[in-house]
Amino acid sequence: MFHINLNGKKYKCPSQVNEINIDKGILIQELVDAGIDFNSKVEIIGLITTIPISILMKFKEEKIEEIYRKLSFVEIMGTGYFYPTFKLAGVEYGLLNLDDMTTRDYLELEYLLNQGRTTYEFLPEILSILYRPIVNKTKNLINILFNIGSLITKKNIKPLKYNTYTIADISNSKEQASIFRDKLDFGQGLIALNYIIGFNLKLSEEYKSLFETIEGEEEEEGILSIAEIWGSYNILNNIAPTLMERDLWLSKNIREYFKYLGYLKQVNVYKKSNI
Repeated sequence: MFHINLNGKKYKCPSQVNEINIDKGILIQELVDAGIDFNSKVEIIGLITTIPISILMKFKEEKIEEIYRKLSFVEIMGTGYFYPTFKLAGVEYGLLNLDDMTTRDYLELEYLLNQGRTTYEFLPEILSILYRPIVNKTKNLINILFNIGSLITKKNIKPLKYNTYTIADISNSKEQASIFRDKLDFGQGLIALNYIIGFNLKLSEEYKSLFETIEGEEEEEGILSIAEIWGSYNILNNIAPTLMERDLWLSKNIREYFKYLGYLKQVNVYKKSNI
């Protein structure tokens, strides 16, 4: 954080992405993605500094450019510090191990990643799935000393370290999303977003046949491949028509589900090739 002096007054300005909350970060990223012009620069300055818009509107373009240059990091947000475990608003949160992800987690994350106007629109909701309250933990002396220092010195998000931890199966996602939107920093959100996107790419490589047409698979007659309709609950409803069956599959590890879908696809291709 630094200060800009204007007409004898000091105004606070962030110097890095970790000093911007999720809510403002989403708005800024959308402005940047749409293309930066004079008006968007004024809007960004007004969003992340304490300079009133009424004052900014009186400045000439040269002055706006001078101020914006000091905030140029917003165009290359990159990532900031990353905390797998932290305390925020009195609650300790831990990051979900994606290798333990259930089918329900995957479907919800896939839906949120693809439904927004931008990748960032539902970032607080995505984070509320990835981060959940810690219910059990183990720690050593180094962890204890680090956590004491963090709790004393950090004001908002307080990084924590544990040997091991267990998180809740389900969290109050709406309440968490609201807290994360207001209090969690955008740098943390960007890293977590890259974390899940990277994992999805890894899965698409592991189960490549689900995401591409394989030899013997028909594409005509309006038949959708698994790759084309994945991201919705259509496939799940087809293979698990009852609520009990769907709940069973939703609780299974995502890799178990993908293996089964791969088996079904191979069986379908085999049947069609022998008609």
